[in-house]
Amino acid sequence: MTAPGAAGGPPAGLAAEVGDLLSLAEASEASSMSRLAEIAVRQISWSSGAVSTLWDGQRVVLSAASHPGLSGLVDIQESAGHGPTLDAVAGAGPVRCADTLADDRWPEFTREALHGGVRCWLTVARRTGTAALSLLVLGARPRAIADDQAAIATSLLAIGEAVLGSISELGEARAAASQMLDAAHARAVVDQAKGILMQALSCDADEALARMRDLSQRHNVKVTEVARRVIENSGPAARDRGR
Repeated sequence: MTAPGAAGGPPAGLAAEVGDLLSLAEASEASSMSRLAEIAVRQISWSSGAVSTLWDGQRVVLSAASHPGLSGLVDIQESAGHGPTLDAVAGAGPVRCADTLADDRWPEFTREALHGGVRCWLTVARRTGTAALSLLVLGARPRAIADDQAAIATSLLAIGEAVLGSISELGEARAAASQMLDAAHARAVVDQAKGILMQALSCDADEALARMRDLSQRHNVKVTEVARRVIENSGPAARDRGR
């Protein structure tokens, strides 16, 4: 565990951890979620484990834990339909427990936590519409949560949200670029097929395209597929078959 920083200040090494997390902007969501949980364990002095979760309403979209088995603390809340993290997601602000043995607010969650040796915990969430990102921080000692730890967890969560937003935007940009490339390739194929038909049928470009569209409708295939077949049937092999 990382020793806490000076009173009122961030823990030592947090800036480096933030830089490390921000460097994941081109990584996968799963990698960023895992790193967020790991950083929380290192930077929140009393923490012995953490779970970061993406939510759509009360449904888990993606969850990553710093240690195997901890994701069950999120799964049990999703199954029960209630729990501390879901309360945080709903807007309750940071939700904490100083001693799990003395907490009876969410029996299913409490049983699972005690079974895993969790004696105190803190959970925070940031929500946009129905989507939310949460961070559940877990400790093995009761009454170990310091007053400033919620602020640190919330700051990490805000950074994680920004990174995940960058990943989403990058994915959308890549998808758009891929679609543009596909469209350009399709146009090139259709233009090549039009040229072949114009020469073979002594027609103009509009008539060649109209013929391909007619075949597309009659055979229930895309115009690009018709164009590919035109190109294939005009190649050297097709000419050899016609001899």
